[in-house]
Amino acid sequence: ESYYNANHIHDLIFTHSYELTCTEDARTEKVCECGYAEVDIVTPATGHSPSEQIITAEPTETTEGTVIIECTVCGEVLETVVVPKLTVPVSFKVFAYISVLIVPLMMLIIGIVCVKKKEFTKPNAFIGYRTPLSRKNKETWNYANKLMGKINLIVSLILLPVTAVSLAFFINKTHSVIDTAVVVITLIQVVVLVITIIPIEVKLRKKFDSDGKRKDK
Repeated sequence: ESYYNANHIHDLIFTHSYELTCTEDARTEKVCECGYAEVDIVTPATGHSPSEQIITAEPTETTEGTVIIECTVCGEVLETVVVPKLTVPVSFKVFAYISVLIVPLMMLIIGIVCVKKKEFTKPNAFIGYRTPLSRKNKETWNYANKLMGKINLIVSLILLPVTAVSLAFFINKTHSVIDTAVVVITLIQVVVLVITIIPIEVKLRKKFDSDGKRKDK
């Protein structure tokens, strides 16, 4: 096939054909030995056909997730979206704080009540500081419970800020880390609560003999 130019007649020879893609036309190329070329478009490109969002990696509390949009025809990734890490709900953090403050608040309330109380009910096996020596008589009972109140009050005023600060180091971590922190802190509090029995018993035995009679009389 020949075409006339002012000074030259192009002799176009078929050299190559290009397959249709989403971004490239289906076309053929003809070239003359002088370098002149013509391209015949057979089928125009229609562009990419975007898919729905496809989750390639679920976000966790420690890693970000990814979502992609790809072409449904050629499979090329058209867009990648980074999904932020999962965050621990505020309600869970509040619940964690409430959980670790139960023991010291309980000790605080018991301490205030016992310190303010002038007379306690008679010794019993259900309410109060209940050990064999404290239940010997009303005097040992009043002394032990009054002392328990003072110690609980002091210890609770120490535990409350220490507990709040301790949990603050973990409150922005993952669910599992916060759960572990709550359990460990609560166990430590219970151990402290049990240890408070020691000074009460020591003072009780210094003041009363095994029959509940005052030693200073």
